[in-house]
Amino acid sequence: MRSNSGNNLLTNFIIFWLFFYVLFAERFVLKIETGGKGIVSIPALISFLLVFYILLKSKGKALEVFKSKFFIHWWPFVILTVLFPILGVLLTNYPLRTMLNLNVLSEISFVVLGYWVSKRIDSWEFIFSKYLVVAITAEFLYSVFQLLYRIGYIHGYLWEVFASWDLISQQYYASPIFGRSIGTFVNPNTLGFWAITVFGLSLYLTKGWLKYLSLILSFFTLILSQSRGCLFGLIFAIGIILIFKLLTFKKISFTQFLKGYIFFMIVMFIMIFIVKLDLVNNVAFERFKSGIEVFLYGVSADQNFLTRVEVWKQSLGLFKKYPLGTFGPPELILGTAVDNDWVRLLLQGGIIYVASFLIMIFAGILIPKSTGSKGVGKFLFYMSLTLPVVAISETPTIYIPMAIYWFGLGLFLQKKSS
Repeated sequence: MRSNSGNNLLTNFIIFWLFFYVLFAERFVLKIETGGKGIVSIPALISFLLVFYILLKSKGKALEVFKSKFFIHWWPFVILTVLFPILGVLLTNYPLRTMLNLNVLSEISFVVLGYWVSKRIDSWEFIFSKYLVVAITAEFLYSVFQLLYRIGYIHGYLWEVFASWDLISQQYYASPIFGRSIGTFVNPNTLGFWAITVFGLSLYLTKGWLKYLSLILSFFTLILSQSRGCLFGLIFAIGIILIFKLLTFKKISFTQFLKGYIFFMIVMFIMIFIVKLDLVNNVAFERFKSGIEVFLYGVSADQNFLTRVEVWKQSLGLFKKYPLGTFGPPELILGTAVDNDWVRLLLQGGIIYVASFLIMIFAGILIPKSTGSKGVGKFLFYMSLTLPVVAISETPTIYIPMAIYWFGLGLFLQKKSS
C-alpha cells in the first residue's frame, strides 16, 4: 500500500463525504416534475461522480472489490436491487420515474469508495475515527435541540429557521412526524438506525475516551429517536456478542472492568439528569415500554404495532397477485408504506429477494468470524445481527445510513483480498 499527501487529501474527502452524504442526502434535494414526489438527492448525484472519478483514477482497479471471493455472498442482493426497478418499468407498468430513486444505488456504490480507501492508505482508521466522532456529536446535539425546542426550553429566530427546515424536508417525502427527534434525517427511525450504526463503529473503530464518548452520545441519540425496532436490534446484537465473549472464556482485566463500570455510571448519571429535568415524558419512554409489552403479551399490547401487523397481513394479498414480486416499490401499489423490510422484500422480489437478504446477513455473521478479522470485520458482524431484528418493524435496507455498512464492506473486502 502507498500513502502520500494526495492520497491523504482524497481519503479525507471521501470519509468526510461519507458522513456528509449520510447526514444530508435527504435534506439537499432537487424537485423534478415527474408526476410523483419528484425528489432527486443532490448528494446522491455527487456520490456517483465521486465513484466515477475514483474509477478513472484507479484505472478501473477499484472494481476489483466485486471480484472478491467474499463479495459473491452480497452479489444476489446487489443485482436484484439494481434489476428490479428496471423490470418494474418494463413488466409491471411502473412509471419511468421509479428508476430515478438513486439513493439505494448510491449507498451501495460506497463499497467501491471503501475498497479504494483501504487499498491506498494504511492510516484510514485514524482519519475515519475523527470524522466519526464529529458526526456523532453534531447529530446528537441537533437531536437534543429538536427536543428542547419542541418542549419550549429554547426559543428564538435561529431555532425557528431550523424547525422550519425540518418540517419542509419531511413534507418532501411524507407527512411530518411530530413528538420525536429526527436529527438531520426526515424520519425518526432513520435517526435511530444511524445511532445503532455509529454505536457499532464506535465500539470497534475508536479508542480511548473518544470510544466511550461516542458510545454514550450514540445511545442517547437512539433514545431521542424513540425507535423501538432499533433499540431491540441493539440489545439483541450486544446480547449475542456478550454470549460469544462468555463462550470464549476470555478473561476481563481490571482495567476493562473499570472502564465498563465508569461507562455504566455515566449513562445512569445522564438518566438521572433527564428525570430531574422532567424530560422523561417528552422522550416518551412509554413507546419503549409498550414495545417490551409486545414481546411479553403479543401484538395486541400496543395499538400502533397491531395496526402495522394488520397492514402487513393485508399487503400479503399483493404477494398472491404477484408471487414473483412487483419488481417496483410495492408502496406505490399499496398506497402506504410497508414498515417491515421482510414483507417489503417479499412483495417487491418474492422469495428470491428475501433469500438474497438472508445470504447477505449470514455472510456478514459467518465470514468475519471465520477469517478472524478485527475492527471493520467485527462491525459487519455487529450490523448483521442488528439488521434482521430492525427489519421486523422498519426498512433499514433503504435507509441512508446503510451507506456506512457498504463502505465498511469495501474496507473489509480489501483487507481480506490483500
